[in-house]
Amino acid sequence: MLSPAMFIGASGLRAMQQRIDIHSQNIANANTPGYRRVDASHVEMSPSGVSTVSTHRMNPALAQRISALAGQASYSEHLSGALQDSASTMDRTATAMTAAQEKMSALLYRASLTPNESGLGENLAAQASVVAREASEGLSQLDGQLKELGMEKSLLSQQVKIKMGELAELNRQAMFVGEDPMLRNRQAQVGKELAELVGGEVRLEKDGTATFIVDNHMVVSANGTLELPKNIGGKLAASQQAYERVLAQRESLRQQVASYTDLMNGL
Repeated sequence: MLSPAMFIGASGLRAMQQRIDIHSQNIANANTPGYRRVDASHVEMSPSGVSTVSTHRMNPALAQRISALAGQASYSEHLSGALQDSASTMDRTATAMTAAQEKMSALLYRASLTPNESGLGENLAAQASVVAREASEGLSQLDGQLKELGMEKSLLSQQVKIKMGELAELNRQAMFVGEDPMLRNRQAQVGKELAELVGGEVRLEKDGTATFIVDNHMVVSANGTLELPKNIGGKLAASQQAYERVLAQRESLRQQVASYTDLMNGL
């Protein structure tokens, strides 16, 4: 039936969100004295679905990559929030449709015993409409989330271009004034903000300029800006990944509803 598959999908989203939350805690506490890294793993739940468990292990020495850590934390936090929204939608839809399907099953059982019962056909049609309405509401909510994520991706892309241009402008200033403390601080701050958007890291060069690297590709240097590589991180990558996952959930729900509709029509 439809609802068990939806519960499994929702549990998978929640488990992924929990895993991301644990990863964020590791990043945030990496340099805290006495902190031990937490490992996350998925386990099967009865009767179906998955959950996340965590275990501690000794924290190894970590390199001081401030901008890189900012990008990783930003990615984890952003993706976690998006997954939580879609998991809540799937949970609500699954619960509502389970209740509607149970009533439908009771009516079908009565129809098998007393097919000529007065008003039974109308009751079946009405209950089928309830099931359809609950499914439609779930799909509508997922469509709304996809629309918001699409707008968010566009906005984040604009912010990335602005930050890249800002860092390039700081480099042009540095080429005239040399290494300036205030300019250096601004380069580091803009580099951190850019890392939060696309991952990567900022490198402050000896000549006073700053270089920004994403996936071993130079995207900002003393010579200006270049195109971003396909493999990015930060909020922009999280937004794209959340969009793809919600899209997959929506298409899965559409297919399950279509199969259930065919089954009900046949009955």
